[in-house]
Amino acid sequence: MNKEQDAYEHDLNVLRLISNPEELVPESTRYAFVKRLILRIMKVFTAYQIYFNKQLLVFLEKIIKNANLKYRIIEEELNLLKVQTLGRADNANYRSKYFPRVEEKFYLFQQERFRGSFDLIKDRQKKYIKYLKAITGMNKKNPFLEIGFGRGEFMEILQENRIKNIIGIEINKQHVIDARKRGFEVSLNDAIEFLEKQKGRLSGVSAFHVVEHMTFNQIFDLLHLIYQKMLKNGLLILETPNPENLQVGSHSFYIDHTHKTKLPARFLQSICEFIGFKSIEVIYSSPLKENLKNDVEKMIYGDFDYAIIARK
Repeated sequence: MNKEQDAYEHDLNVLRLISNPEELVPESTRYAFVKRLILRIMKVFTAYQIYFNKQLLVFLEKIIKNANLKYRIIEEELNLLKVQTLGRADNANYRSKYFPRVEEKFYLFQQERFRGSFDLIKDRQKKYIKYLKAITGMNKKNPFLEIGFGRGEFMEILQENRIKNIIGIEINKQHVIDARKRGFEVSLNDAIEFLEKQKGRLSGVSAFHVVEHMTFNQIFDLLHLIYQKMLKNGLLILETPNPENLQVGSHSFYIDHTHKTKLPARFLQSICEFIGFKSIEVIYSSPLKENLKNDVEKMIYGDFDYAIIARK
């Protein structure tokens, strides 16, 4: 830009020099007085042209000044963008030296503090028992898959309600160890990778507080694979935080550092419908207060969680 600025300044200087013919006659030239006299006589005819030339010069100077200002602004914005981009890149590339050593312990610590006791969660999940009766027959040959079984509350409910053929998968090693000690058939597995390799058909799938830990693309692929691997009339149970509750959407959702995606019920329902699930129900649960009177109270004190119940 400096070369361009120099070129503009040079051109302006040339225009300044020739804008008024009277100023073109040097002092040392021969017959300078006569030449100037002729130019003055001609001024009657050249006055408007000289005025136009000067105004044009002023106009061009303003254009170049504004162009230089815009250039400096753009240059500053580009510099700022570079700094911001480098900052984001540094944050994205940062790898903790210490957290990976305690990551699983930290997650278990947070779960015990904020999730609620084993008995409390198991009691809340008993509302899904009525949906299990329809798959007891098909479960004898086709397993029920519990994704992210955690402490195993729902696997106990399944066992107690004639759903004996159960597979559990988890990404937390300690949960897998604890579940095996209690006699469950479980493995340390990523849900999408497990489903891609699954050969047999499933009688049902449950995922309690799993999908909010995934990106949209992962959620879509997970539900697509569940649908593909499920028997006709198989059961799907998905439970996730309810972001329509303001306390959840603005506060409690972020208590878990592994949460990634807020999923309004209508949105998650629409994904399931698109993939092909039918007979979809939305069940809300865990309100802060009962007998709420209006939409405002529901947004503040309403259900903290909801579940999608669907069939293939």
